[in-house]
Amino acid sequence: MYVKVSQKGKNRRGLSGAVTALILLIASILIVFIVIFFAFNYVSLFGGNANPPQITSGTISASGSYVTISITVKNPSTSDYQISQVVIGGQAYTPATATSFGAGISTVSFSISNANLASAISGDIGGQVTVTIDYANGQSSTASLLVTSS
Repeated sequence: MYVKVSQKGKNRRGLSGAVTALILLIASILIVFIVIFFAFNYVSLFGGNANPPQITSGTISASGSYVTISITVKNPSTSDYQISQVVIGGQAYTPATATSFGAGISTVSFSISNANLASAISGDIGGQVTVTIDYANGQSSTASLLVTSS
């Protein structure tokens, strides 16, 4: 494994080129694995969370042509979530105003302008409505909300 190297009349022993190349190859592979490990951990900290927010409770009510949804959400991520749409009875609705919430437990209220939906909701006071909330990052949460009077 050692090769005799002559330098200015002195004999020195050094590593062969093959051994040096092997050491560099192993070091390079280890560095790549370390970079990949930290990259995936970094992504999971900032928006790559596999667990969407959990809706712990909520109500839905109607007044005029507006439906108001008030939910309590538990966000396990450090990222903010923006509500992009709400699915009720297989029909998608967009909130009247942009609605978002941050990490931890939050109470969020928003309205949907739709006379037909408001009419259907107001006729079911005391009942339950299954609602799926879709977020801008592609995740969603589903919950059964209590229908209340406005």
